[in-house]
Amino acid sequence: MLRTNFKRLSNIPWHGLLGWLFGNRLRILMYHSISENLRNPQTISTAEFKRQMASFQATHVISLAEGLELLKENQSLKNTWVITFDDGLLDFYTTALPVLREFNYPVTVFIPTGLVGTNSKWDSYNKTKPLMTWKQLEGCQQWKVTFGSHTVNHTRLTECGDDALMGELQTSLHSLQNRLERVIPALAYPGGYHDARVRQAVHNAGYACALGTSSRWGNGSESDLFQLRRQHITS
Repeated sequence: MLRTNFKRLSNIPWHGLLGWLFGNRLRILMYHSISENLRNPQTISTAEFKRQMASFQATHVISLAEGLELLKENQSLKNTWVITFDDGLLDFYTTALPVLREFNYPVTVFIPTGLVGTNSKWDSYNKTKPLMTWKQLEGCQQWKVTFGSHTVNHTRLTECGDDALMGELQTSLHSLQNRLERVIPALAYPGGYHDARVRQAVHNAGYACALGTSSRWGNGSESDLFQLRRQHITS
């Protein structure tokens, strides 16, 4: 038990503690689904989503690309937020996007490119949720929507062999860049699963950054761009 506690303490980025105490952190929000099916823990209601978006009006909501620049240049991150969505579900297009447009907020959506236009086959809660089509993804671009990779098949990357891993990373990024105009070379790890081998492969595949899952710590100048932290928003 004592050894486990020491290991947890060693994982805390103590050199970012002052930034955290003074609120100098880039906060990245992670959403999945906006709908009224609240039995799914990855879903929040439209009314709650709109309430949360309204609460950010007194802060700086910026794009992921802008957030990366602030991190690289060691600029102030106080009251600075980035909004992201994983999976490219259809309810982003029908429900979340109209709310984001109302507040004029930028957003990055991470797409599993091999599943565009199909269903959420990987989802342990609901495998029937429809995903956006390529035409709908293209339509999002007239608003402040950029796209990043969520691999090809929403695959747990730590379980992939080296060739399969590079295929998931390169094919997904190339598909986005060939089909869409507003693409950022960023990856959201499916399920948040990554290790040193995966992170090195992501870097080698040409990505500028990669994002994990749930953490309230936020990000500062000390952050590894291939282990960016996000706050998972649930109902």
